Amino acid sequence: GPRPLGPPVQLVDPFKPRPLDEEHKHYRRMYDQFLPEEQIPKPPPIPTPQVGGYEAWYASKPWGERYNEGNRPTKIDICGTAKRDPRTGHIIPNEGDPMRKYIRDMIDFTIPFPDAPDEIVNQLQPLAKHGPEFLDFMDAMIDHPTKYAYVVRKNEHIESQRRPKRVVPTSRVEPPPDFVKQKGRNAGYLFVTGLRRPVLDGKLGEWDDPVARNEVTDAVSGLLGVSPLEVCPAGMTSAFVVFDDYKTAAQAVTRTREDRVKTYPTKMTPYEASGGDEDGDKAPASDEEKDFVGDLASAVIRLEDLPPGPSPTYLLRRLYPSPQDDCPLKPEDVLITSSTSALLRFPSIEDAAFALSPSGLSLRLLDMGRNHVRLFPAKREMVWDGWHGPARGLPSWKMGDKLEMRGDCPTSKFFLSHYDCLHVRGIPPHVTGKDIAKFLQPHCLERRDVTGSIEWITCADGLPTGRAFVGFDRPGEAKALLEKFRNSRTNQFRVDLDGSGRNATLLRPVRDHLLRRGKKLQPRDARPVEELWDDLQNWEKHCNPEDVRILLEDKGIPKVVLDDIFFTMRYKNPSFGALDRAIPSERLRPEYPRPGDHWAKMVRTYVKTLIEVSATKEDPGLGLKALHFDNEEIDLSIFDREKERIRNLVEGRTEE
Repeated sequence: GPRPLGPPVQLVDPFKPRPLDEEHKHYRRMYDQFLPEEQIPKPPPIPTPQVGGYEAWYASKPWGERYNEGNRPTKIDICGTAKRDPRTGHIIPNEGDPMRKYIRDMIDFTIPFPDAPDEIVNQLQPLAKHGPEFLDFMDAMIDHPTKYAYVVRKNEHIESQRRPKRVVPTSRVEPPPDFVKQKGRNAGYLFVTGLRRPVLDGKLGEWDDPVARNEVTDAVSGLLGVSPLEVCPAGMTSAFVVFDDYKTAAQAVTRTREDRVKTYPTKMTPYEASGGDEDGDKAPASDEEKDFVGDLASAVIRLEDLPPGPSPTYLLRRLYPSPQDDCPLKPEDVLITSSTSALLRFPSIEDAAFALSPSGLSLRLLDMGRNHVRLFPAKREMVWDGWHGPARGLPSWKMGDKLEMRGDCPTSKFFLSHYDCLHVRGIPPHVTGKDIAKFLQPHCLERRDVTGSIEWITCADGLPTGRAFVGFDRPGEAKALLEKFRNSRTNQFRVDLDGSGRNATLLRPVRDHLLRRGKKLQPRDARPVEELWDDLQNWEKHCNPEDVRILLEDKGIPKVVLDDIFFTMRYKNPSFGALDRAIPSERLRPEYPRPGDHWAKMVRTYVKTLIEVSATKEDPGLGLKALHFDNEEIDLSIFDREKERIRNLVEGRTEE
C-alpha cells in the first residue's frame, strides 16, 4: 500500500556552503588560487535529520544513493538508455556509439527523479565546468543534480587573458611525459625539495650517476610512503611525486609533517694538523690545507658533518645570518676540505675561542644541522589548445606534459593587477615586506604597496621559502631595475636587500605568454610637471605661427585674454582634458588616434575662426556695418570701450 506521510521534513539544502573542518581548511590553504575550484577537495556531506513517514523512508536511505562526494544530489536518473527499433520495439545492440548513453528508452516511463525532493530538483544551478566538445556538455548535463542549469560565458578583455610563463630554476629536470600521465587526468602531484644530497664513496652524487638518482628516489619513497615508480627525481635534492588525486597528496603532507624535519649534529672542534695514522682513518693534510692554515693553526676551527655540498658563501650566511652580526670572516677564510667538512680561519685566537664557546656558534650549528624537507603542490601545465565556442571566439587550454609547482608562476589576480612582475629568490629570513618596499621605492614613481605588490611563496605547510613575486605598476620600472643590477660577467641580476654584503638575492623577470589575439595595453603617460604645464599653457605650439602673429599684432588681442580662454576651456570641458589624454584602447573618440589630438584641433579651429570674425577700427567687419544705415557713419567707440575693458582686465590679473 501507499507509504504513510509524516510531518514535513526540514531538508538540508546541499547547495548552501558547509562549515569547513581543519582538514578542509588545510585543503583550502594548500590549493587555493593554485587549483581550479572544482578540483579542490570538498568536505563530506551532512546527514539529513531523521523523521517519520515517507520522509523517514527518504532520510533512511544510504547517503550515497542520494548525494555524491561533492555533497550534491546524485545525478539525474535518465531511466533506461536503450535504443529500440521503431518497428519491432527490440533493443538495438550498442556498437560503440558514443551517443548511446544519452538516448532515452522510449517505453521506459520511470519517474526521472525517484529519490530527490522538488525543492532541490527544481533549483536553477550553474553547470559544472566541462570540456569544449559536445559530449563534454552532455556529460555535464547528465551529472547535473537538478532539472535546470545555466552557463556563463565571460567575454574577457584582452588584458584579462594574459598568462604568466613559468620561472623554472635551471637545475630542475623536467619529468618525462609517461610519469606525468601515469595516474590520469585527476592525478595529484607534489614537488619535494630540501633533501640531503647523496654522498657516494665520500663524493657528492651527480645527476649522471644512476645510483645517485636511485638514492634520491628511495629517500622520497620512504619518506612519503609511496612506490618508487611514483617518484621522479628532479635533481640531487628534489623530486616529483604523483598521487591518485589531490586529496591523497594533501593527506600525505599532513601525515609526514613531523617526519620531514630531522636534525643532523654538526661537529665543531679546534684544528689539529694530521699527518695520517696507521689505520688510515685520517688522511694527511693536503698542500692546499697547509697553505690555508699557515702559522695560524690555533685560530682555525674544523667543521664536520655539514650538509653535503656546502660553499663558503653558504656557510657564512648560515653562521652569521643577520646584518647585526659582526662577521670576522670572509669567503677566502673558508676552505672546503670535503663534501661534508670545512675549515674556518679566524683573524685571532680570541675570535676562534669565542666561536668554540657555548655563546658562540653552537646554536647556529644546531640550526644548520636541522634539515626540513619541504613539499609544494604541483599540477600539469596548461598549454594552448585553440579557439572554441560561438564563432570560435573563446580561448581554450588543455593539460600539457610538464608540471608546474606553486611558486613557478604568480597567481592570476596578482599578475593581472601589475604591469610587470619579478621573481625574487634568496630573501634572507629577517627581511620583511617593508624592507623590500623600502629598497625598491627609489626605483618606482608611485608609492610602493607593502602588501598588495608582494606575493610571498610558501610551502604546503605554510612556511616561508625565501622567495616572492614583486609587482610594478608602471611600465619600464622593472626593466630599469634589472639593467641597473645586471652582472655583466654572469648575466644575472643580484641585489643586497639587507645591506650586509653576505646575502645575494637573485631577480628574474616573469614573462608573458603570447597573446593569440590582441596585444598588451600600451603604457600610460607619466609626464613630468614641466611637460604638464607646457601642454596646458603653451597653446601656440598647436597653431600656425603666422596665425598667432595676426591675432596678437594685427587684431590687437592681448595674449593674456587668449590664455584665459584656452585655460578655461581646458579645465571646464573634460573632452579636452582627461578624455583626450586617454590611451587609444580607452578613447571615446577613435577619430583622434593620439592623445591630445582633439585639443590641438580645437585650438587651431578656434584661432582660425577668431581671425575670420574679429573686427578692428580699420576693418569693422560686416557684423558692425549691419547695425547702421547705408549712409550712416559707423560708430567706432565700441573698440575704445573694449580696449578699456581689456586694460582693466590685464591690470586686475597683474595685481593678483
